[in-house]
Amino acid sequence: WLHEDCQRILAERPVADATAVWSRLKGVHGLPFASQCAALALVRWREAAAQRSDRPRRWLLADEALLAIAAALPRDAAALAAFAESKFIARNAPALLAALESRGDAELQAEARANAAQAMPDKALVKSLQERVRQHAGTLGIEPEILATKRDVVGIALGDPPTHLRTGWRSRELAALLERAALPAEAQALPGPP
Repeated sequence: WLHEDCQRILAERPVADATAVWSRLKGVHGLPFASQCAALALVRWREAAAQRSDRPRRWLLADEALLAIAAALPRDAAALAAFAESKFIARNAPALLAALESRGDAELQAEARANAAQAMPDKALVKSLQERVRQHAGTLGIEPEILATKRDVVGIALGDPPTHLRTGWRSRELAALLERAALPAEAQALPGPP
């Protein structure tokens, strides 16, 4: 399994999907819709800036600062500067303000709406699936996170398991959980242990 996982990691795109990064921001789904859209616009901008500068995204703008800016929707550089004493924010204030203004873009709003609707799976279902992954990992003698991370389990609960769970050794080990993910919502009773 180790060789298979290493091959998968080497084949993956190194560029993160901005929408996926946005949907994982802790607290973003609790913001008003306009602020959710602003956060998505800021994440898109930050991802592009991180790629251009070859720096980790959080070095440029921490998640907490990004969410605070999106929640407050500052209208000028002075208001923006209040969120962090950062040369990066001061240097990039025009671009950050432009990103905030783009929150009204119809395509961005549609993407935020579509992803917000599916971003919150049933907590009890996720907990139950995690427990089943934990039990099965125990029988295999591996840590549960090697078999499926919480993010992977959330994907299963949403009916959209990550690609690396659909092929290879994980797909064989998690077959019952993955079959459940393909069912319509009303038929998603949990099967027996995988």
